[in-house]
Amino acid sequence: MNSKLTQELWKQIQQFEFDQNAGEYGFYIRLADENAWSIHFTQLAVEEYKKFMYLAAVSDQMVSPSETVDVVWHQHLIFTQSYGSFCKILGKQIPHIPSTHALEEATKFKLAKERTKSLYEQYFGEQPETIWGYNQMLESLQLPKTSYKIRTFLVFGVLAWILIFTPMYLLLVPLYKQIYNPWFTLFFIFANAIGFVFLELLNRYQLKNILLQSNKQSFIFHLNAAEVFFFKTGKLHQSIHHVVNNLVKRELVTVSQKNELTTNKNLPPNEPLERQTYACLDEWKFLPYPQLIQKLSEKPAYINLKNLGDATAKYLHRSKKFGQLFYFNFVVLSGLLMLGSIRLTSGLTFERPVLYISLALIVSLGAVIFYLNRLTKIFLSITIPNYYEEQLLTDKLPRKQTSEWDYFLMGHAALALPMVPVVKHVENNGTTSASCGSDGGSSCGGGGSCGSSCGGCGSS
Repeated sequence: MNSKLTQELWKQIQQFEFDQNAGEYGFYIRLADENAWSIHFTQLAVEEYKKFMYLAAVSDQMVSPSETVDVVWHQHLIFTQSYGSFCKILGKQIPHIPSTHALEEATKFKLAKERTKSLYEQYFGEQPETIWGYNQMLESLQLPKTSYKIRTFLVFGVLAWILIFTPMYLLLVPLYKQIYNPWFTLFFIFANAIGFVFLELLNRYQLKNILLQSNKQSFIFHLNAAEVFFFKTGKLHQSIHHVVNNLVKRELVTVSQKNELTTNKNLPPNEPLERQTYACLDEWKFLPYPQLIQKLSEKPAYINLKNLGDATAKYLHRSKKFGQLFYFNFVVLSGLLMLGSIRLTSGLTFERPVLYISLALIVSLGAVIFYLNRLTKIFLSITIPNYYEEQLLTDKLPRKQTSEWDYFLMGHAALALPMVPVVKHVENNGTTSASCGSDGGSSCGGGGSCGSSCGGCGSS
């Protein structure tokens, strides 16, 4: 195939639209939703799939996809009409050849992988590591898995605390007899305050290091404003405010004097969240904004914000680095609780007043439970948003001309004038909802990944 033909072929592949006449659960949204992918990663994965299929078209030998590209390929096969149209552009039907893990196939697929890499570099340059170097999106965080789950550690940690309580009691009681109330209670409160401040500073430092040690091409550094906003607040309605506000600012949506939202059909948006929001606004004309929020929060594009957050948090919690940080927090806080518990026990044993230490211990126990639970959320709610805010404010992160990050940075101060009464009415009346029941079904079960069962594709 000569160079002019290959250039024309690549141009046609680039222009191919996967979401022609797509509904609310089109190709991109389905792909992101079923795999808990970020929007940028989904778009990058589709772009790499196009490059792979180009290689399959121009090569007369087998080429092999990465795990991520294979996930996209699997989904495209389900969209049979779209896949048929795509193969017409390619000039041949590209067969999907799954690996059976037979020993005699190992060499064939190894050579196909090497051939793919060589062809890719010849036509497109270096392969993006996040797509071709990892089996799944979250692996780019580069977090080795821990040997023990946090829940398992907590069980053994509590048992260990109980076992060492008596020896520690015998060791500390002689000292405790010399300290009278309220001095010990004051000391206990002060020690707790110092302990929590120390752990807060340490945790933020360590979690930021975990973020910065991720692969520089990782999805975590390419989130959009709506995704980061949801991580920060944990509330879908805030992300909805953000998207609708951007549509209003760009005059894609207008707000009437009665605070009703209507669309301007001459300027359709292209980004998945905006497209789904725009479509809903177009369908539910004159629907009160609180009800619109409820309906949007049930749409797949918004549900995926929660799925992405849940998947990221779960992957972090199962990592060795986070496990070590959690274990250290548990040891420090359980040590503080032991100091108070021994004092309470000795006071009861020697019939001394224990009211103040009892109250202080109850408050401390509640604070420990709250803090350990909060630790599992800090990465999403503080570490990632703080990183983006710092990068945006120092111009290290490119900002679009549409100022899509303004609402994330400034909150209500960045609202378009017509949106101010609409959003304030919702916030003041507490009528927002962030329910996450999806009404976008999947025809292919719970996942688009096939693990490592698919070795490549052949082309004649």
